[in-house]
Amino acid sequence: MHSVSKQFYIIVILIAAGIFFITGYFAFSGLYGQDAYSYLLQSKNLFTGDYHLNFYPPVYAFSGWVLQLVFQNYAVSLQLVSLIAVVVSTILVWKIVVLQYNNERHALSFSIIIFLLSPFMLRASVLVMSDALAMMFCVACLFFYNIKSPSSTFWIYLFFTLSILTRYATAPLLTPVLIFNLWHSIKRKQFVYLIGGVGMMLVLLGSNFLFWSTEAGGAKHQWLHLWQIQNFFKSSFSTPDGIQDYFLPNVLFPLKALAYPGFMPLFFILLFFLRKGDVLNNRMLVPLLSLLIYFIFLSGIPFQNDRFLVIAYPFVALIMYPAFSRILERFKPSLLIVFMVCIVQITLAFRAVLPMYYRSIIENEIANALEPYQGKILYSFDMDIALKGKGLNFEYRNLNDDKIANFEDGSLLLFNESKFQKQWKGMNPMLNFKFIQENCLLDHEKDFSDDWKLYLIKPKQK
Repeated sequence: MHSVSKQFYIIVILIAAGIFFITGYFAFSGLYGQDAYSYLLQSKNLFTGDYHLNFYPPVYAFSGWVLQLVFQNYAVSLQLVSLIAVVVSTILVWKIVVLQYNNERHALSFSIIIFLLSPFMLRASVLVMSDALAMMFCVACLFFYNIKSPSSTFWIYLFFTLSILTRYATAPLLTPVLIFNLWHSIKRKQFVYLIGGVGMMLVLLGSNFLFWSTEAGGAKHQWLHLWQIQNFFKSSFSTPDGIQDYFLPNVLFPLKALAYPGFMPLFFILLFFLRKGDVLNNRMLVPLLSLLIYFIFLSGIPFQNDRFLVIAYPFVALIMYPAFSRILERFKPSLLIVFMVCIVQITLAFRAVLPMYYRSIIENEIANALEPYQGKILYSFDMDIALKGKGLNFEYRNLNDDKIANFEDGSLLLFNESKFQKQWKGMNPMLNFKFIQENCLLDHEKDFSDDWKLYLIKPKQK
């Protein structure tokens, strides 16, 4: 049994090292889009007077801040937090399976093939996003729930608190874990650990709301206020984030965590070997309730994003372990078949990361081209957070913040009309762009990839 554990850790470490090497080789820092650069700026400004990008809870940014004390690079540190979180989650999934089924060798294959090499898990490990870290805290809660030792209550409250201070959305997913643990703690009269856990949770939550929380976060987040049952059956939404059209109605969207190849390419094969008793048993009660509550929560939100499903994936994966184990017992797949499956999943992971990688290339292209223009007023949308994160010195004006009545002569406009004209039709970004076109002269300065354009704003000649 000890040799199996050793093999598992060696394989996980080698895969993590390979991920780190590949991202370094392709010079992909995990930064892309507004969210990633917001986390970067949040981490840089966490303990400064400039801390104003505090829309997100602080634990992910704080973790990156701690690692940068060693690596002296915020982007690398935040990316490493994601990689470490996926690795630790893999170890915890393995331990949960061993606890529940007492089969280390099948647990090894399962946690590597179905979990770690899941395309979207590999993607989460290289992105500057809080998804992987929030997922790690969720799995940690489930792990300590399965241990059921007297001290587990304290650790469950600790990781529950850290999870919601990483991603607020983990609260509905972990509510059943917390409720069942509370019932067990009271039943077994483990009041010391319960009081310690609750006290620690209140201190951490109080610190967050005192020092870092904003009105846009937590209970006042816009998605909570826009949540409604009618959204279950919709696939098109108009929100403050624009007009969004999706392929699936909201109520079916969470099922992507099961059936979508980005999460579990082997799902339909595993489904064939799944039995009713594998799901409907005491062992799966808490994971199933957690998924049910979380999927109901997601179905009412007028927005769909595969990243929302990352934190739930360990709970989904654990349900499929008996089917996976049954396949290994019945067919004993050869190393060649296992290798081919892993190659397919890694290929899908590369495909999943490509849009983010291309976006990062465009951001670098635009940032390098705009360096000589620094010091001017720059009107933009979507790309401005990336330019801030790269340290470019502009007086930034975001076209989404307000309707702008006057545009300064000689200022710059960075915009992507073809990208924004549908999603932001009738909203501030497009209204402000149309206003500039009608009331100013736009001197075309540069073209960039993906139809981004830089203009110099001049007064309209009378």
